[in-house]
Amino acid sequence: GSSLLTSSLKQLSKSLGGASEQGPSAADSPGAKPPGKEDLMSNFGDSFGDWGLLEGTRVQTVVCHTDVQVLFLTKEAYANKIMDQAGKALQAKINLLRSIPLLARCGKATLDRFAPAIVSRRFNARE
Repeated sequence: GSSLLTSSLKQLSKSLGGASEQGPSAADSPGAKPPGKEDLMSNFGDSFGDWGLLEGTRVQTVVCHTDVQVLFLTKEAYANKIMDQAGKALQAKINLLRSIPLLARCGKATLDRFAPAIVSRRFNARE
């Protein structure tokens, strides 16, 4: 579902990016924030534009205060990467369900239906 996609987007955004070591800033387009407000991107690997690729609407304008090298993906390549990660996450959830004795006998259709709704959280001792 949507939380799986959001999780995949966050993971993908961490592994893919188009920013410099010295950091450009990304100012939202008019209407999103008051004029003059900027979100500073200062870490190597920061990314922007991922939601615009999926939604088709540009929501940021980037202003670079230093020379930068920007890496980018086409919309198709980005969507393929997200779907690949989402598929792997879904398969991991199905495998988790199969490892539970009570659910091990469930059919593929049942596991496929339940897997997207599974939220996994690890707890430490005494938590």
